[in-house]
Amino acid sequence: MKYYPIIIFCFNRPEHLKKLLESIYQNKDFNKHQYFFFCDFYKDKKDKKNNYKVRKIIINLNKIKKKKIILRKKNFGLSENIIKGINYVFKKFNAAIILEDDLLLNKYVLKYLNRNLKKYLYNKKIFSISAYSYFNNLDLKNENQFYKIRRHSSWGWATWKNKWDRVDFYDLNFFKTKNKNFSKLGNDMNLMMWAQNNNLINSWAIRFNFYCSFFNLFSVQPKINMIKNIGNDLSGYHKSFRLNMNEKFDINYDPFRKNLTTNRIINSRVVHKYIKSSHRPSIKLLIKYLIKKIF
Repeated sequence: MKYYPIIIFCFNRPEHLKKLLESIYQNKDFNKHQYFFFCDFYKDKKDKKNNYKVRKIIINLNKIKKKKIILRKKNFGLSENIIKGINYVFKKFNAAIILEDDLLLNKYVLKYLNRNLKKYLYNKKIFSISAYSYFNNLDLKNENQFYKIRRHSSWGWATWKNKWDRVDFYDLNFFKTKNKNFSKLGNDMNLMMWAQNNNLINSWAIRFNFYCSFFNLFSVQPKINMIKNIGNDLSGYHKSFRLNMNEKFDINYDPFRKNLTTNRIINSRVVHKYIKSSHRPSIKLLIKYLIKKIF
């Protein structure tokens, strides 16, 4: 099996990072990967102590043998740290696995991402692989394990250089283009894109999703959630509670088990409709939108 590089983005959450690393160690062959750590610089004095703790953790890592550590000398912010970090890795590699410090991985995430990166390398319509599943309360009765999803997830995912490079994250005019397909990804998407275009948020993910929806490009997602997000605690850059998260998490789920159907991905209208309706606009952004329209 080919082992693609793993990119880890971190900042000011040492305890979260420790848990992420412990979950990585539970994955077989975790040490056959090349790791890249991108640690952003602290924004202000309240972040300084924890930022130093994070840096100390990654500098003193013993279990990971092949690693490169990039310590930012100024604060990039989450979006810029990720865009520039992935660009840096893609100068040398043709695909990568991307993780943030508030995730827990099940025992087969790396196997799942590695295999699908190789499998869909030449599929022009697949732009990312996700280990996170949006299917929280949706009863999927069929036996297939993989789904073709319009909405790409930034929690435990992977992509390819030749596809990532097609997205110009700084093309402001493009992201203001009318995109009739964008609302199909979720009832929150148009509002988030408006917020991005009005400098109320700074999200690489909303731009990536906009690009993919415009050109009808998909993500592969597992039937059962293989990632748990533990950052829903007012920590990190985006300090807000998320009410539409899939909290179901199976630490032993392996979609490549021999007794499971894995040889095709399903493009399901039921799934797309469920994802669209289960993602609601942020109340905070709605208020800002209304204030902007009134005044």
